[in-house]
Amino acid sequence: MKTETELFETKVRSAIADGKIVGDGHTLFSAEFYAPHFTETELTEAGLLRDHNSDHASWKSTIYGSNGEVIEELFAVYNLEFLYWVAGKIGVTETVMANGRGSQAQELVGYISQKLA
Repeated sequence: MKTETELFETKVRSAIADGKIVGDGHTLFSAEFYAPHFTETELTEAGLLRDHNSDHASWKSTIYGSNGEVIEELFAVYNLEFLYWVAGKIGVTETVMANGRGSQAQELVGYISQKLA
């Protein structure tokens, strides 16, 4: 019988194969994006599925829709936080050295993939 960690690693491998573990450190995804690998309940319990609010102090902290319009509030998963969560759950020990959000995400996907290889 598989351990909880082994079951989680199996989910992550499947999610990688389905293109759900992506090196994107900017996007807020709906819970449905991660399905069927990760459930809405699982993402909520991990503190990942939550309200995000636009901060108009900068374009980098403002949420935009696909049509370019500002979205004031969005209930979603911030993918960079998701990647850090996955990396932590599977025991990635490498330190992310990148500064930018996109570079951090890409580095995390590499570490996750290496850990599960």
